[in-house]
Amino acid sequence: AFRLDDVNGPEPDIAFVSKERADLVKRGCVDGPPDLAIEIVSPESIDRDYKKKRRQYQAAGVREYWIVDEIEGKVILLRLNKEGRYREVRPRKGILYSEVLPGLWLRPEWLWKNPLPDEMKILAQWLGRPEP
Repeated sequence: AFRLDDVNGPEPDIAFVSKERADLVKRGCVDGPPDLAIEIVSPESIDRDYKKKRRQYQAAGVREYWIVDEIEGKVILLRLNKEGRYREVRPRKGILYSEVLPGLWLRPEWLWKNPLPDEMKILAQWLGRPEP
């Protein structure tokens, strides 16, 4: 869990805390917000992920918030602007790029392909190597 304040301790599906803020990581929790949070929407979490956690993460200064919505077949990348408000980042040439975690990028279409793409080919692309 990430202790954002005395009453809010969300548990993102995936989170990243930078080395510069590693001192926040304690046994059993992180005493502060992540730099990046990713939530994977389920039927039970729609309102929580789109509204409640968005408000919590924005107020706490989570620099990037990714919402992976399998129900709607979309990925939303929200990034804090200079005013501390989330703005949606549009894909560039079909790719979403993280500014918080350099090297993290995603082609949302990969998540909805049937069959799913080969994991080793995707990993090779992420690492900038020729496909196996």
